Amino acid sequence: RENNFCAIIIFSVSLQDWRWFVPYGHNFGLTSAVLNFNRMSEALCVLSRVFGASCCDHFFDDYMDISPASCSILPSDSNRQHVNSSQWFLDELHTLIGMRLEPKKRKHSASVNVALGVEADLSEAASLKKVSLKPTSGRTDFILDSLRSAKIDNYLPPRMAATILGKLYFLLATGSYFGCGRAATQPLVARSSLLSSKNSSSKGSYPFTDAMVLMLEFFVALFRHLPPLVIHLGMVARKKVLVYSDASFAKRKDGKIRRKGLGIYVVDCENNREYRSSFACPVWLLNSMDTNAKTLIGPLELLAVLCAVLTFPEFLKDRQCVFFIDNTQALSACIHGYCRNTDMGRLCNLLHLSLAALRCQPFFNWVPSKANPADLPSREQGEEERAFFFKRKAQPRKMTVPPLDELSFPSMNYVMELAKGRGVKFD
Repeated sequence: RENNFCAIIIFSVSLQDWRWFVPYGHNFGLTSAVLNFNRMSEALCVLSRVFGASCCDHFFDDYMDISPASCSILPSDSNRQHVNSSQWFLDELHTLIGMRLEPKKRKHSASVNVALGVEADLSEAASLKKVSLKPTSGRTDFILDSLRSAKIDNYLPPRMAATILGKLYFLLATGSYFGCGRAATQPLVARSSLLSSKNSSSKGSYPFTDAMVLMLEFFVALFRHLPPLVIHLGMVARKKVLVYSDASFAKRKDGKIRRKGLGIYVVDCENNREYRSSFACPVWLLNSMDTNAKTLIGPLELLAVLCAVLTFPEFLKDRQCVFFIDNTQALSACIHGYCRNTDMGRLCNLLHLSLAALRCQPFFNWVPSKANPADLPSREQGEEERAFFFKRKAQPRKMTVPPLDELSFPSMNYVMELAKGRGVKFD
């Protein structure tokens, strides 16, 4: 009985006693069901890899198996229910614990296959050492149609929000560019968290909010231009781009802003050229943020990262780029694609949309402030700073700051037009 991972206790009114039941499966009415499924699936994947040499992984209770053509079907599998020996081994493990996989849901191996709404193309894995992933039109249409219907009805209950969120999570994790769109899903996260609440189920209890309208507009823009995510399996032909960013912010005793600088330092390892850019954050952009906050250093640090992408788009197009940031709040927002701070959430959306439009593969790292060359252009420059730039032969460039309408209604078109202006071509 322990192998079934679940036990239910129900009080019988007629018998006035407690009754125990052990279901052969997981009770999806329980919050713990998801955790149990993950524990079981993760353990079985590990066993399959170690003892069956299987290249498999899972997303909750769905398994993905990648096997070469040499993994032939075992002779004992007379019914030919399995495509290869790896699938057979994974199925046998489930049978041993009494959790047999559903044969009707099994898919045949192919160089191009669809898994949970994401098309995985492995046709160039051997020849060009790359794999392409992209959402299917059916999955994106379902998400957008569901949100549009909820907007028309002005009603999005927690269960529907959780359904849309679940489909979005896998799509954004595998068919999108590294955190792109995670900040936009927060209205769905908040609504789905009300599943266990005792609020009324009437339409007035769960309206389609203004934040959800902005979320819908964001995903319409994202899915319209989202390029395939390309993952390189071997050495990348082009060398990386290093981007250092920094911001400085300080107030006087009377509350007036004394310093609000942005700094960028870029190293193109392909041609060994270095570039720098500095700018004082415009007053109109500062006024759009939470001016009552004690400090705006977090949003400004994230703004500096975004400005680096908008200022040097031609260097980031189809490249691997390492971003170095000395502020942990901005670093966390870049890595996770989300921040609870409203101002930083808007910046996150445009940042990841821009990276996706450029097909840039970003890596975000922390750097100590004293080792960050972008600290120099973010502040007032003296002889020491000018001497450093002269020695490094860092070429200056005017910084591009996003307009307010792009922060409120972010799209890929903005960075694409900037890149085209610098000679970049898009497919």
